Order: sequence, then C-alpha cells, then structure tokens
Amino acid sequence: MLSISTDKDAGNWKNAIKKDKMEWIQAADLSGPKSKIATEYGAEAIPLYSLLDHDKRIILKSTGNIDFVSKKMDTIFNLNELKNYIGTKE
Repeated sequence: MLSISTDKDAGNWKNAIKKDKMEWIQAADLSGPKSKIATEYGAEAIPLYSLLDHDKRIILKSTGNIDFVSKKMDTIFNLNELKNYIGTKE
C-alpha cells in the first residue's frame, strides 16, 4: 500500500497520517493537486485508489470507495494464489 498526498502543507499532511492511522508507506511532493504524479495518474479527486500492475499501468481505479477497491484486490490476489497453487499460468 502506498499513499501519495496532494497536500501543499507538510504539517497538514503529517497530521492526517496520524489522525487517519495510515500505517503504510506515505509520500508527498507538496506540489498540490496539479503535481506531476497527480497529473500522470489522472488524480482528479481525492482520495484516489489505484492498483498498478508490474509495468506501472493502472488496472483498477476508484475515487473515495475503499471497500470497492478492497473487494477487487481480494478477488485479484485470491485468484492469483489459486493459480499458483494449481500450477497454471496466464
């Protein structure tokens, strides 16, 4: 899990991490919502949840609906575990 903030204020960003108990990797360039990374990944609203493949392509994108993302990730990872278990590959 990785969070990338579009906040411009480092203090606000750090306080939000503590308040929301975000205990995973955090990053910010403090350039605001028009930052290079936000633009590259089409972050038009926050929070934006994106799942990337190994080539850094977006394979799942959702704004504000972590339950949807969580269910999709569970499906993806359980499917991959099953394929690994039975020895099939795509």
